Amino acid sequence: MLFVGNNPLAPAAINVGETPFANQTAAQPYRRNPSLALGDGFTHGVNQGFVRLQLATPTAAELENAPADEPFEAFGHKTYPVVYTKTVIAISKMTTGTPPPLPKLPYTPVLKSVMMDYTARDTFRPDQPNGIDQFFLQDVFGPAEPTANIPAALLPVHPGGGALYIGLQDAEAPQTVSLLFQIEEGSLESATLLRSADLNWSYLSGSEWRSITGTDILEESTNGLQRPGIIRLNLVRTPRWNIAGCLRVCAGCGCT
Repeated sequence: MLFVGNNPLAPAAINVGETPFANQTAAQPYRRNPSLALGDGFTHGVNQGFVRLQLATPTAAELENAPADEPFEAFGHKTYPVVYTKTVIAISKMTTGTPPPLPKLPYTPVLKSVMMDYTARDTFRPDQPNGIDQFFLQDVFGPAEPTANIPAALLPVHPGGGALYIGLQDAEAPQTVSLLFQIEEGSLESATLLRSADLNWSYLSGSEWRSITGTDILEESTNGLQRPGIIRLNLVRTPRWNIAGCLRVCAGCGCT
């Protein structure tokens, strides 16, 4: 009902629950489309961008001037011509008696305003890009979008013991990179502090740090960054290598 009782000054609230709405849109659900171009108005061919409300009452039996065999016509606009024609024909055939009254004009409601409150929700997984939403992880080399099908972290994970980050300009895999480290040697035996095997080299791929395997560390003469020397790395292009020139070296950090 549009009004409470017969009072046109008391509009009624039409509540639509989640289940009926889901059932009605199951065959053709609403889909997000930021580039959706809407026309000037609603037509029967439009299935996105509008919500159509269809009246369920009054039924044909509730219409005072419509016979029971007439279909449901809401306010009787389609029923009126049929009933009117039948009544006029009946009156024209009468010779005596009181003619039946002509049917009343169908009621045409005019809505002053329509208000709608609704709640919508959506689920977005960074590891399953949908082409609309985007999630970026801010790391030391700037923002990066997580790789598809790989769980994404809310915050970047950094080694607890610290790390050295190296940015190489115009680095493109595959190639060999030689890094010269000028380090002042201490008086303590270097193996006591750190060993070359304790260092883990990795490169940045999307929002992940991927390990550089031992076979791609071609030379390590710094004894674990304990003395001057050269570290030579073989940068191999892989499907995961998508940000060139971002390296990290840390002690005891876990890279995949």
